[in-house]
Amino acid sequence: MIKPRQAHLLFSLVWVSEQRAAVVKSGSPCQYLLRIFPLPNLCNMKLIIGILAILLPVLSSGQPGIRPLSIGDTLPGMVPAAVIHYTASSVSPAAFTNRLVLLDFMNTYCSSCIAALPAFDSLQHKYAGNLQIFMVTNERKARVQKLITTNPIAKTVTLPFIIEDTLLEKLFPHAFVSHEVWLYNGVVKAITAVDYVTEANIRTVLSGATPQWPVKNDVEGYDYNAPLATLAGNVKNYITGSNVFGSVCTPRLGGVGLRYSEDTDSTTGILTIRAINYPIAGLYLQTLTDWRSFTRSHVWFTPENEACFVYPGTNVYRNVWEEKNTFCYEATFPPNTPKTLIKQKIQTDLDVFLQVQSSFETRPTACYVLMRDSAYAPPPYETEDYTTLLSHTPPNELIFLSPADLIAKLNDTYWGIPFYNGISPGVPMPVILPHDILTDINTLKKALLQQRLFLKEVIRNTNMLVLKKKQQNLFTKTQN
Repeated sequence: MIKPRQAHLLFSLVWVSEQRAAVVKSGSPCQYLLRIFPLPNLCNMKLIIGILAILLPVLSSGQPGIRPLSIGDTLPGMVPAAVIHYTASSVSPAAFTNRLVLLDFMNTYCSSCIAALPAFDSLQHKYAGNLQIFMVTNERKARVQKLITTNPIAKTVTLPFIIEDTLLEKLFPHAFVSHEVWLYNGVVKAITAVDYVTEANIRTVLSGATPQWPVKNDVEGYDYNAPLATLAGNVKNYITGSNVFGSVCTPRLGGVGLRYSEDTDSTTGILTIRAINYPIAGLYLQTLTDWRSFTRSHVWFTPENEACFVYPGTNVYRNVWEEKNTFCYEATFPPNTPKTLIKQKIQTDLDVFLQVQSSFETRPTACYVLMRDSAYAPPPYETEDYTTLLSHTPPNELIFLSPADLIAKLNDTYWGIPFYNGISPGVPMPVILPHDILTDINTLKKALLQQRLFLKEVIRNTNMLVLKKKQQNLFTKTQN
């Protein structure tokens, strides 16, 4: 006769065996245990259950002993699934003694990841004897092969790709790409964002030093719908209604991405506006304007305030700058609140919370108008034939199917400098320019001149969002 507790254990073992059937293969530890301890031998049931409690978490992962690695840990001697563009079909950590291995986690749909490939390729060639860079993705081989054979940037590089990865992403979990892991002699030296991959930093790690860089530590599964602040329990106890309205501004949420949302509760009609991890200028632009038409080019601030409003892109790592200069804002509004009042409330909040003086002004503004000179000649191929355009495009250059496309991109890139199209919109003329035009106005001007185009500077009365810093940022780590 089977006692109730024994019956429960038997049921548990059978249920566990059924649940793990998909991952337990012939000769696995579970089946080995069942052969040693047959099911009728109930006196051994407790022992079986105890051992299974240890083994099943390992079996369910499919890869035993996997845990996330941190700085100073040694990469275990495990081999990723497959690699292409490489001298071998797999990768062994033991093959890279006294060499720096850089793992760049990326995706084929990440445009910034693809744009960084030529720089990685250049570093790989320059430090070939001391450095090995691997691009890492969990995507299927066919998709990656398509990228490196058809993409105008990716097809020019010779970097190896670790594909269909399920191992490395468990060792180095992350929520956002690019994600860089630095290994020297198999030891984790750093985990960073992509802007840390420079020649100077490569030489630092090759010297054997462990750099003191901040660890890129993404938060996976963050609930972007969670409120930034909640009422304390002792306050909730005294509230008789369910509707609570207010606003809050916080410093950056570490390891969390940028997100904006406007949600109206279908039951109460309450509107919640929430912006996560925005720089100051971006926070005003996103919450106060139709950012699709009121672009960055119409947000003006003085050069001395640039470093606190938008990422300057030089002399400072992005994550270091973001920690000091990005913020979160949340506000809730009663049902049917007019949009004008909502915008006024948000603008006042941001001005007070961030110590900024903001205003919308129609003011004389220096602008650029795209023109073509008399010697301009259209290219000898159809603008709409994108495949042909790709074949005529050097690596790491940008294709604009029309001047209007170029102007739209420039207005969404340059802060405080409006661009206008002075060329008839019906003219079929593609524009192919180097990627650096998005960071340097002088490079843009020179590249346009080579195609018999130029920027004419004019003064126009333009509606601008003007931002001025009042005083030092209130959000500081220490208070005197």
